[in-house]
Formats: sequence, structure tokens, C-alpha cells
Amino acid sequence: MAESLVSIVIADNRVSAAKFIAEKRDLKINVGDTAGFEKSSDFPECVATVLENCAVSSPACRVALGPEFFFFRSIHLPFSDKKQIASILPFEIQDNVSLREDEYIFDYLVTDTSSGGTQLLAVLCKKDIIHSLLTVLGSYDLDPEIITVSGIPSCYSVFRKNEEEVESGYLLNIGTRNAAIYLMKRGTISLIRSLPVDPGRQADFYLDDENPALAARSPGQVNAVLRDLCRSVQNTVVALRGETRETMDISWHISGVMGSDPNVSAEIRKNLTLGDTIQDRKPYSAIERPEEFLALWPAGIFDDVLALASCPSRDLQQINFRKDEFARRYDRKRLRKIVRIGSASLLIAALLAVSGLAFDYQQMKKERDRLAAEVVAVYKETIAGSGRIVNPLQQLQVKVNELKNVTSTGVSDDPTLNTVILLSDISERLPESYKVTFQRYIYDRKTIRINGLTDNFNTVDQMKRSLDKSPYFSEVAIVSANVAAKDDGVRFELKLQL
Repeated sequence: MAESLVSIVIADNRVSAAKFIAEKRDLKINVGDTAGFEKSSDFPECVATVLENCAVSSPACRVALGPEFFFFRSIHLPFSDKKQIASILPFEIQDNVSLREDEYIFDYLVTDTSSGGTQLLAVLCKKDIIHSLLTVLGSYDLDPEIITVSGIPSCYSVFRKNEEEVESGYLLNIGTRNAAIYLMKRGTISLIRSLPVDPGRQADFYLDDENPALAARSPGQVNAVLRDLCRSVQNTVVALRGETRETMDISWHISGVMGSDPNVSAEIRKNLTLGDTIQDRKPYSAIERPEEFLALWPAGIFDDVLALASCPSRDLQQINFRKDEFARRYDRKRLRKIVRIGSASLLIAALLAVSGLAFDYQQMKKERDRLAAEVVAVYKETIAGSGRIVNPLQQLQVKVNELKNVTSTGVSDDPTLNTVILLSDISERLPESYKVTFQRYIYDRKTIRINGLTDNFNTVDQMKRSLDKSPYFSEVAIVSANVAAKDDGVRFELKLQL
């Protein structure tokens, strides 16, 4: 465990941060602060204000953003191979969002593999949000190891019973502007839904700085607003149960600055009639609680900050946006140091070898150059239109592997049946008069899935009837056919069973 740790949560139009000191196996709050902001674009300035007030400096830092900063998509893929998921998932996500591919970064959780294929929860965040966050943190010499969704650490803190076992349940986090539902199921987060709280400002909740408590500028509207929120929560859960076709009479836990208010909690318990049990349980049991510190703030305002600090790294790594172009700066520095040390060692060894075996070295160098020239010649002769050559041997191996994949045999007993033959049969059975563009072809040795775009629904039916006549396919089904949102025409998906 790090000697000190800074935990920062940016959610519900508020930045809350605390510095923790490790003492044996416990964490103690050393200093903390919180401040609100109006527009989501104002959060970097608010982060700077809170960090100034805390005067933080720590080698370890964790950050969590509220669900309102993310997009969530539930996606099903008809296979479970990790490499296939990694290659196909970006296309599936792009089909389900209106952002350009270069505008967002995503991570995902595997939520279920029990019914065949893989069910995923994809989490997307705009790149400019991550960039703004890292910029303001970098100005205070903070380089977070984790950037995740704020409720995930609380879920694992609440539902993890021991090192191996995680209970199932719902966590309802309620703030003054936003609420979120989290479903923990089979040891992983299966659902995250963000809901507005009092969108019309009927009750107009706020935090009273002088009297650390939750307040409302229109107290007479509070119960009506909470009833509307409970109705939205119930609709979400009922819809989920209808989709999964299973009954989940599991416990509920409530957190957040409003969820921790006794009056709000009592009203939620009265209106949330889902047949489940609402339990009292705080998501920071591993923290040594300094009552004198928490008494200065409204109850629940540091729930997610404490959970983020105490949550094991293995749980936080499931969704972490310190990846790709936002990989940690510290890791790159360490890598460069290792490379420099290794390069220096190799250089010394090379100089020693050259000094003793100069003649042999020259001969070997000539032989190496000759062999490299032959490899380049073989590559150019073998691969037509080869283009730029960087590593001919590696590039040639890639081409060989691609050819193996193209001609790999499926489940048929006929040794001559391969992907090329199947594609040829599909092409011959679809006349040129069909106005169709194939965009994706997925072959998993049992089925073929074809996605594409055509002019109307009749063409989709005609393609199905044409492919039904093929001797290679036992069944041809139309998985989906919908009017394309971005293009003129009909977007379709066909499933061909071998």
C-alpha cells in the first residue's frame, strides 16, 4: 500500500478530494475538501480550487468521474474469443454512437457468458474530458493510476464479502443533481444507468456550507421529486428484469449525499416498492473514520472518495481509462530508463566484441546484409504491389497467417470447403442487380454473420431466399433489418448456419 494516496471524485456537479495516510493496514484521512460547479465544462477549474485548498502532493492518485460523464452500451457478440472481441467490438460500438471514432475512448466489462456468446458493458468517455482532467492534475504533479466510474469502487466495497466472493445487489447513489443505479451480478458490474434528480429544479436541492446538511429551496416539492425519482428507478429495474427474464429479489443499498440524508432515505424506502430489501451499509468499511472530519460535511458527500481510496486495484482495473494515448506518464519514464540502461549494456558488450573480433564482425555484417537483401527480393517477388517495406520477414509472415485464416476449414467434413468457397457461393447467388454493400463478415466455424446496407426491405428478403438455395447453409435467418440512422437505406444482418 502506498504511504500516501490522493482520491478525487468528480460527480454530481461537485469535486471532492481527500489525502490519505497509510498506517499499517488502515487508511486515515489527512486532509480533504469539496466544491461545486454549475456546468460540466467548469470541472477543471473546480478541481484546481479543491487541490489548492488541500495542498496535496502524493506519488499515488486515483480519480473517478460520475456516470454523467460517460456513455454506456450493452452489447452482445456471438462468440467468446478475446481476440475476436477486441477486433469486432470497436465496430459494434461505432454503430451504436453518434460520435466519431477519434472523439472517444472506451473500455468494457464482460458481464455474462452463460447463454452462449458474450454479453458486454461498454463504457465510453469523450477524449477531451480525459485530456482536460490530466492537464489540470499534471499542473499539480499528479499522475493518476486510475480513472474510472465513480460508483464502481463503491459497488465492490459494498458487495465484496471476501477475497473470492462478491454478493449480488443494487447500489442507488443519489446526489443533488444526478442519481445512478448500479447492478452487481455474478461478481461483476452488469448495469450502470444515470438518472436526473429534480431536472426542473422544482425542489432545488443544495448543500448549505454554513450548516453542513442537505437543504431545498422549495421544501414542499421534495416528496414529489423523490416519488418521480423512485418511479424512474422502478421503470429501469422492471425493464431490466423483462430483458433478462429472471427474478432478482436482491438487496438494495443507498449512498450519496441525498441517499445518506435520513428524511430522503425514509421517503425512498417508502416509495421504492420493488419487493427487495433496502439495507444500511456504508461503502467505506475499510477506512478508519475520523468523526471529527466527517462531521464538518454533509453526510455521504465523501462516500465515493473513501470507497475509491480503499478499493483494491484489481477491482478498479476492470474499467480504467489510463490506456492507449492516455497511458500513464510514469510508466513511459520508467520504460525509457530501462531502455537506456539496456542500451548502454549492449553498447559496452558490442564494443568489447568488436575490439576482439573486428575481422569476423565485418564478415558477419556482409553476410547479414546479403541475406537481408535476399529477403527483400523474395518479399517483392512474392507480394504484388508490396508498398513500403519495413520488416520484410515479419510482413511476409503476416501475409502467410492471413492466407491461413482465409482458407481455414470450417465444421464441414468436406476438406475442400473453406472460406473462399463460401464467399464465392454467396457472391454467385446474389445477382448484380441487388443494390447491396457488405460491411462486415464474421465466420466462427459454425455460422456466418453478414452486416451490410441495402436500398429497401424487399432486397433483404430476396437475399435470404437466394441464399436458402445454397447447399452449404442449413438455415438462413434475418437477424435484423432497420432503417439506417446515418445512411439512406436499410441496415441488415444475416445469419447463415453451416
